[in-house]
Amino acid sequence: MASEPIEYKEDTAVQVRQEVLDAWHVVPVPGGGFTASGPCPACTHQTAQALAPDVEPGAEAAEDVPDPATRTTRQFRCHCHVDHPARPTSVLTGCGRRWMAAVEPDGQGWRLSADVDPLVAQAALELASPVSVELTSARTLAEKWLPGLAALYGLFAIAGAVVGKDTVKDLSDEARNGLFAALTVGAFLAALSIVLGYAAAFGWLRIGKGQDVSTDDKLLRWYGTKGRKAVVSVARRLWIAVGAALGSLACLIVSLGLVWLGPPRKPVTAPVTVTYLQNGQTAAKASLCGTITADPTPQHIALRVTDGPATQTISLPAAWVEKIEPTKSC
Repeated sequence: MASEPIEYKEDTAVQVRQEVLDAWHVVPVPGGGFTASGPCPACTHQTAQALAPDVEPGAEAAEDVPDPATRTTRQFRCHCHVDHPARPTSVLTGCGRRWMAAVEPDGQGWRLSADVDPLVAQAALELASPVSVELTSARTLAEKWLPGLAALYGLFAIAGAVVGKDTVKDLSDEARNGLFAALTVGAFLAALSIVLGYAAAFGWLRIGKGQDVSTDDKLLRWYGTKGRKAVVSVARRLWIAVGAALGSLACLIVSLGLVWLGPPRKPVTAPVTVTYLQNGQTAAKASLCGTITADPTPQHIALRVTDGPATQTISLPAAWVEKIEPTKSC
């Protein structure tokens, strides 16, 4: 008969004796892993737990049948349905205790063993945790960086107000091309920074079979590689996000510099018709159609005139010019 409910103690590790584990029943699951049930070593109430054969999705797939020559170490928790004193209302089952045990072959069946390797126990503890402390710290740091990204990209709204249509049209072709290239690269780096920043803070959504940890050897392999790689991956994504954000900011500064300091577009001179006095005589008037250009001679007007394939520049004294009228074409 089960004893009176003990007080609930959250996430409390206890040592388990082999005679307690001998009362447990272990059944392999055809798709991989095990289900185990028996008395909790702390409160003695019946509890049960499933042992998953894989972790978060990765490259390897779990085996369909457990290898009878190997052990599988896992952390167990009490999930009894007895109401324990001091248990929070948000917690529906268990007395709060946890312990380590290994599934190993026992003749034609399976049993739980209290003999657990310390390194494997540490790997199993890491596997049982939602995320490690280091990974949680890395993701928290990445999540705190996201408001900084949002504030940084608020500058693009300011840039949009500055880099307006009326401003850009006054730039030279080279300055406009440079401005377009800077804004394009900046927008790409901004998008890359946002995507990697959120990936570092919250991870990728991955669907499918995970990396096989159905045995202690495979669990240790995961612990030595995948567990560490998760933290390294978060740090790498965060650093790339920061670098992309700074690159995006640099592109924004270049864009504003081109708007403020870029060379203006060369004015296009419209054709005009110049009516002038030949040799300064009022009785002799003539007209020429062309475009006005700079004339180094003082008090003269230079007119670039095209006659068929030939083009020449005619210099007229300003005193001879009677009137200048714009025209659509010559």
